[in-house]
Order: sequence, then C-alpha cells, then structure tokens
Amino acid sequence: MTIPPRLSPHPDATAEITPAHGFEAAVRADLTTRRDGCIERRLEPRLLRPGEAWVVGSRPSVDLRLADTAVSRRHCRIEHHGAALEVLDLESRNGVYVGGARVARARLPLEGSITVGRTTIALQPDRPRGAEPLPGMVGASAALGCLGALVRRCAPLRIPALIRGESGSGKELVARALHLCGPRAKAPFVALNAASLAPGLAESELFGHRRGAFTGADADRLGAFRRAHGGTLFLDELGSLPPALQAKLLRVVEEECLVPLGSDKSEAFDVRIVTATCEPLEERVAAGQFRADLYERLASCIVCVPPLRERPEDIAPLARHLVRHAELGVASLGAGVVELLARQPWPGNVRELRNVLVQAALLEPGSEITRAAVEAALEARARTRLGTPAGPRRLLSVAEAVALVADTAGNVSAASRRAGVPRSTLRDRLRAAQNEPTTPSPRSVGEMTGTMPKVAGGGESLGVESTK
Repeated sequence: MTIPPRLSPHPDATAEITPAHGFEAAVRADLTTRRDGCIERRLEPRLLRPGEAWVVGSRPSVDLRLADTAVSRRHCRIEHHGAALEVLDLESRNGVYVGGARVARARLPLEGSITVGRTTIALQPDRPRGAEPLPGMVGASAALGCLGALVRRCAPLRIPALIRGESGSGKELVARALHLCGPRAKAPFVALNAASLAPGLAESELFGHRRGAFTGADADRLGAFRRAHGGTLFLDELGSLPPALQAKLLRVVEEECLVPLGSDKSEAFDVRIVTATCEPLEERVAAGQFRADLYERLASCIVCVPPLRERPEDIAPLARHLVRHAELGVASLGAGVVELLARQPWPGNVRELRNVLVQAALLEPGSEITRAAVEAALEARARTRLGTPAGPRRLLSVAEAVALVADTAGNVSAASRRAGVPRSTLRDRLRAAQNEPTTPSPRSVGEMTGTMPKVAGGGESLGVESTK
C-alpha cells in the first residue's frame, strides 16, 4: 500500500466557537476533493442530524468514506450536538483544519468548513422549505428560519405587532419584512422613532395639524398615521413615549380614527401598527411608567428577534455581506477572521459587527481584512467599554514579537501585556516567524510556539493541544 504524502506542516491549535442556544437543525455536508487547485471529485451531499456522529476516513467501514489518498483510514469524527458541531482528529497523518488552522479538537457552529487531506467538507444548516430568510436579512441559521416562519404567519394579519430584541439585532428589518410579506406591501411603510420625538411636536408628528394650530404652523401637515394610510406604521423605541402621548395613542388605536391638532373633525385611517422595543416593557408597566392597556393593545402579536450570539452560523455570511457593502475597497476576509468573529458575544449585535469590520479595514488598509486587524478593533472596543482610552494601536511585527518573547524568557502573557496586544496575536506572529529567514532559527521559534513549559511567576507559555 502506498503511503500517502505528508501535507505541509501547520502549527497545531485548538479552536472553539461559541454555539447557538435553543435552535437545532440537521446539517448538510457538501464534499469536494481538489488536486493542484482544481476540483477532482464532488460527492453527493450527506445529512448529519442532531445527536448523530460520523467517523470520516478512507476505510470502507467508516460512516463517511473519502477516496482521497491524503486521508487516513480513520481520520476524524464529526458530532452534531444540536446547536453546534464538534470535530475530533483521530490521530490522522495529515491533520484536520478549521479556518486554516490545524486542530486536535474544535467546536464550531452549524455553518463552516473542515478540511481533511485534499477534501473540503462544507457544512450548512439544512433549512426546511418555508423557512427562508426574511427580505433584507442575511443568514441561513435555524434561528433565522424560525423567525422567518413566524413573520410570514403574522404578515397577513391586521392586528398590531410588537417586535422585541436587543439593540442592533435588526428589529426594523423585521418590521419591514412584516410589511413586505403581507397584503400591504405596495402601500407606504412609515417609520418613526419615539425617542426622537420633540415633546412639543410629538402629537403633531403622529396625528398631524391644521394651519394655525400653533405658532409656526404655516400650513396643514399630515401626521405619520395619515402618511401610512393603507400601509404600515412602524413606531420604534415604544418605551420612550411620554405618558400624555400614551393616553392619546391608546384612544387612536382603539377608535381607528384621529383628530389633527387645530381641527374638530375626526379622520379615519387604515394602518397596521408595528412597534418595537429593546426594553422590558412589563417591568415599566409594573412600575407605572407605561400604560398596561396600551401595552395589551399593541402586543397582540409578539415577534422576538434572536441576538447574534444565538445564531453564530450567520456571522460568516453576514460579515461577507457587510464587507461587500462597506465602501472601503475590501474584497474579502483573511484566514481565521470568521472563526474569531464567531467567538465574540456581540452585545451590539449586527451593528457592532459592522462597526468592528469597518474599523479593522481602516486599521490595516488592503484587499482583505486580516485577523490581526480585527483583534485590534475588538481590543479597542473592549478598552472603550472599560472606560480606558481606545486610540489606534499599531500592528505588531514578526521581529518585534520574537524579540518580546525572548526578553520575557518565553512568558507569552508578559510579552503580550508589554506589547499591548492579545496573546492570540502574539502567537500568530511567532508562527509566521517560522517561515521568515531573517528571524531566529526554527528551533528557537519552535520553542516559543509550542514546547516551552509554564514559567515561574504564573505566566503562560505557548503550549497548545497537539495532534499526532
């Protein structure tokens, strides 16, 4: 039997990507084998269901057999844990790669890719029919599919809808989807932010006014209700409505007619009301800060938008979509960027993801966004949250990384603190040093990137879980 050739060695690493919570879906695996950069073979897609596992290899008895001479007889095991996948290298000859890094064990979301030998296993959720993403929303996660199914059931109704979700999660996009997926799609969609309404003009903005109704009212003006006639009125930041306006809004919603300021005639309207909030309105109702009767009127249909951390498999397509529309001349995401993004908690959700990508592109101009630039942007935001200055941070060079670790006797924690960069950035620079002829000998750099024991003083060396 011919011994398969060894692939180019790659530093070992352990990857972990935070899984979603509460949503489970089968995963479809598309398999492609390449030789010299060209597609050599495509296999029929396979379906891995929650609770199932595959042993991947070239042996006839394995669950997923690959006719790839660079794949070991029992190469790796892929397990579906419901909200996340786990891959385990079974002591393969050529290793398992996730995001360009060789891993011994990795936990990843339901969308991504695993490379074994010359074969790429592309994974994505198997979305059931009727669970397509909503108009304007990007992603193929089970969470987004459930949201789409709920919105499509609510869209034909005329009853008010309340959209709940964290800031930056896409509540206005969901409101527009409710409008576009329903019978009012060709009628106006009027959006109004309750937090931006000036106290003296809020009633006029909502209900309109007649000429002479107050000082400066030089002409008649239609309010938001009348401008949205036949369509949808989206009222964002519902909890910001002042108490006096809450009472007037309740009456308008109940009677389906309004009286503009300066008029004594009521006007009927045909509007579907969609509201949104990121606040716990029930607590405000209990505290007497929001009318219970208005809340019950507007919360006939509640749609909850999942935060980005509960659908990490959407981060890759979202990031690529945001990069294409960032107007910064960036064409792609560099190696390891998607895996790094998927590990973040994203308290600001999609809005924060967009801002991090833009900041990373500005920190390191080029045709792609690199992992180092993303780490710098994330660290700057972390320092801002902690109340420390978040000025621009220079990117650490390979030579500087090697020198810093040498100065600290291999203590990576101390070296990263001195440089003001994350430990992962320092590791990346040291691994890159192995391929640069001007850096220290491979033995000395290798000691820094995997074989140094923990040093005195509690510092961390660069020891990682190894594969055979």
